[in-house]
Amino acid sequence: MRLNATFLLLGGLVTLGLWAQDKTAAKSDDVKLAPYFPTPQTVVDKMLQLGELKAGERMYDLGSGDGRIVIMAAREI
Repeated sequence: MRLNATFLLLGGLVTLGLWAQDKTAAKSDDVKLAPYFPTPQTVVDKMLQLGELKAGERMYDLGSGDGRIVIMAAREI
């Protein structure tokens, strides 16, 4: 159940991020093919809280960002 809730939250965050990216790109004259939009720190904190990662467990971040989520997870545990 916890895993399903985590995937649901992550899916919603990705959708929100894509929507925000589309709105930002439409306003910019300098549109890039793949612009970088970092995940807000409050969202990273909430994702780690909901994931309830414990010592000895593994976490994979399949994004192509700055690695902030796995770095924060390593610091927390």
